[in-house]
Amino acid sequence: MEARTYRTNHEGPFTLTVSVAGSAEPTPGGCDIATITPGQPETGTWADDCQSELTADRNARYYQFTLTEAAGVTITLESGDGADEPVLHLREGASKTGKEIAMHDGFSPDYTRAEIVRNLAAGTYTVEARTYRTNHEGPFTLTVTVAGGDPNPAI
Repeated sequence: MEARTYRTNHEGPFTLTVSVAGSAEPTPGGCDIATITPGQPETGTWADDCQSELTADRNARYYQFTLTEAAGVTITLESGDGADEPVLHLREGASKTGKEIAMHDGFSPDYTRAEIVRNLAAGTYTVEARTYRTNHEGPFTLTVTVAGGDPNPAI
């Protein structure tokens, strides 16, 4: 985009406004992709300000981490209430809609835990932590653990 005057060598203040027809409101803060540090549990709360990109009416939160080298990774999502039935999705890249490479629902014996264990190549990954139940709200804890090597590969 270029903003210029019609007259040669004309100087002075101006205002430039850009708008997109039909664009949606900005994404609420609760639906941004947060960075999670491996080895440090992240507590969060599911609320109606962020919905799953995959499953309608399921509250979600998004996190990303980066591996500087290949590693074994364990991703654990625990909810305080079996009614939450946590679900994990792991995607390649720093996007909510990247290629899904793993999924696990919270069908542990007490419906409070979902876990993904994978060997991953160096790169950035996005985790979707969501509820199984429609529009369910509540607290959760997400932990990414890297086996061996640097416990903080994102740094």
